[in-house]
Amino acid sequence: MTATSVLITGASKGIGLTIARHLSRNNYKVYGTSRKPDQQLAKENGFTMLALDLNDPDSIEQLAGQFPEGVDILINNAGQSQLGAFEDIPHEAFQGLFETNFFGTLKLTRALLPGMRKRGKGLIINTSSLIASFPLPFYTSYTTSKAALSAFSFSLNMELKPFGINVVVIEPNDLKTTIEPELFLKEGSAYADKVTKMREKVRTNMSKSQDASVVTAIIDKLIKSKNPKPKYVVGGNSNLLIFAKRFLTSAMQVKLTMGSYKD
Repeated sequence: MTATSVLITGASKGIGLTIARHLSRNNYKVYGTSRKPDQQLAKENGFTMLALDLNDPDSIEQLAGQFPEGVDILINNAGQSQLGAFEDIPHEAFQGLFETNFFGTLKLTRALLPGMRKRGKGLIINTSSLIASFPLPFYTSYTTSKAALSAFSFSLNMELKPFGINVVVIEPNDLKTTIEPELFLKEGSAYADKVTKMREKVRTNMSKSQDASVVTAIIDKLIKSKNPKPKYVVGGNSNLLIFAKRFLTSAMQVKLTMGSYKD
């Protein structure tokens, strides 16, 4: 019996590496990607590492070409983050983050879809963030790129279900990861004090966060499900927040968010 194939982007560290290690130990045929593949790391964790730069169309095409018949499971996990006031983030940097977090993911997914569709089955898991549902100030680029990914996942799921392909988005919250937001702070910025305090607040929260391994339970659950939910949240008080949002007006949500990150 052929092992189930899994392709995981951003598998060199954090959530991606945690998932790759977990699935390879459970007899899945795992392929991870990184801009600079660490073959020793992959070997130690039982999976194959391939090169991929989501900002490079040729790199995406070359990777997809190695899977002409698609894969059983695609986990779009690679991503970056930015911190800073919208006014201080250059348009090119904002656009660049979208290329990594959103458009690169779309290009890879599109390249692999024909093979998956011909199989008549498949699973696509997109790693977004709870920030897509609960936006934070000074994370405009990261928030909007992840919100776009979440919305894309919902829409694509409805398109692909008739072909036996499920699309699921996972929105993690307060997990210990290796993502360090790129800081944008212009000299003399009017936002300097608030951005600095936000960075320290987030760092403090991250130091108290759950380990990224909690994601593996969700991964196992949705892989085994014949009809997975279109969205899962994991980490911290994410389920409570999603439940509470049903009863919050938009004004109340903004007030609570600002209160959580005020001086």
